[in-house]
Amino acid sequence: MSEKAFAIDVSIPTNPFFRYYCEIDEMQFETMKQKQNLSVNLDGFYLAFKESLISCKERESANVMVFTINGTDGMGTLACLEDLGHKHVETLRIDFVPYTEREIQERVQLEYRGMAKTLYGEAEEYAAPFAAPRRR
Repeated sequence: MSEKAFAIDVSIPTNPFFRYYCEIDEMQFETMKQKQNLSVNLDGFYLAFKESLISCKERESANVMVFTINGTDGMGTLACLEDLGHKHVETLRIDFVPYTEREIQERVQLEYRGMAKTLYGEAEEYAAPFAAPRRR
């Protein structure tokens, strides 16, 4: 039996070491659905979240997403808020877990290699894009 699931990563392009993730499967979604009184299934949740992202980008004054970090355990929470004029209403809340230091290092290395490959091609004569050619 195949279980539906999806993952979300949160990072900041200007800070490659800020990385959080969440994985939402059917069981976790059912818990979220009950706690937040959601009226969609998992597929509908995915579409609603995508729509929230688009709304925040297109209508910044009416829709906002706020990511907060708990100072005691480092866990993160993404809250989607809608401005009703007289108050902000939370429409969705998703909990996130920080990547481990090792996972962050691995992801930064992969991204760096990808950028170097895009900028400098696959030439093996360079140890790094900024280094001089290797002597043989």
